[in-house]
Amino acid sequence: MQWKQEYINTVKTLAKQGLSSSKIGEAMFEQYNINFSGRTIRKYAQGVDKDTTNVRGVELTINQDGSQTSITRIQMTSEQAKDPDFVLRAHGFDSAKWDIISLKNNFW
Repeated sequence: MQWKQEYINTVKTLAKQGLSSSKIGEAMFEQYNINFSGRTIRKYAQGVDKDTTNVRGVELTINQDGSQTSITRIQMTSEQAKDPDFVLRAHGFDSAKWDIISLKNNFW
């Protein structure tokens, strides 16, 4: 089956809302009456900037000079790691009010 752009857009929209691939599959079946494979749904949902982030641990330090150091363990793509707005939001900061001075990403 050839994936229509409409299907891809629907997957991306639902992924941005934080739905899991299984929930996206259920919603796609309801809307299109087609069983889409979870693997293909994950393919198109991968890398979408979701409203919710899979946070695995947070450490926040307020330094003597008033600056803040934040260590947050999250699941993200390499493209998201290059996006300062995404990184700030993932750490709980408003990108309109905060700037990144230094950044170190590790991938496991």
